[in-house]
Amino acid sequence: MRNDQPCLRVTRTVGHRRMLVAYCADVTEVNRYVDLAELVPAEESSDEPVLGRTRV
Repeated sequence: MRNDQPCLRVTRTVGHRRMLVAYCADVTEVNRYVDLAELVPAEESSDEPVLGRTRV
């Protein structure tokens, strides 16, 4: 919580260290720092293109 409001903490792992990127009020704000499509695993059986990933 920041200023009595709930928040989301955005971190990034660099090497073996976790670095704080930002505190965000909602998921829309998180999208400024993270490509949310990369957080969703692709279904292997689907022939649909997957955003942010290349199928092999």
